[in-house]
Amino acid sequence: MWDVVLGACTVVGGATAGWQIYLWLTERAGQFGWYRVTRAVKLLLESIGISGYEPDAIVGLGRGGFVVAGMLSGNLGIITLAGLDRQYIWSGGEREVRIIDLGNIDVSGKEVLLVVAEPYTGETLRKAYEYLQLRGARRIKTASLFRTEACNFVPDYYAYRVKHVTKLPWRLSPLYVRDSTDPDHHVKYLKAAK
Repeated sequence: MWDVVLGACTVVGGATAGWQIYLWLTERAGQFGWYRVTRAVKLLLESIGISGYEPDAIVGLGRGGFVVAGMLSGNLGIITLAGLDRQYIWSGGEREVRIIDLGNIDVSGKEVLLVVAEPYTGETLRKAYEYLQLRGARRIKTASLFRTEACNFVPDYYAYRVKHVTKLPWRLSPLYVRDSTDPDHHVKYLKAAK
């Protein structure tokens, strides 16, 4: 009887170790899967809880920021969830960031948690932060799954520090775009999907 139990434990332990090795290898290969996203969100929740910060609203920035903001909002019990997008305009080798308000956000006098999934340089996060300040937010804290070494606007809360950008699990198709550089992109996607 104990031989069977010990054998089952060995199989389960081996499978678990194999799964951990697979996760480690895929993360080292630039993948940032749902398992690691979930772990990162749990770390963010813990950090936010420890700090005592209690936002009145959570604002997701960009496509990945929407995903992470939704996860944080639901697990912090916060009802108010809003979104900002960004548009990059390139001219003469310089990039201009424009913040797009997706719903005329009312943050006046509120404690706001601004969430982005992956701040590469941090400039877009800085622009969104400044936008919320202009809209009258009382206090703004920022959160991200990770930060890169090149990030010059460090989020208040982040789960991991990475050397380079990774592929995130919501990038399911080669048509995925990170930002609104082309306002007709959704039309092209729908045509390509048919």
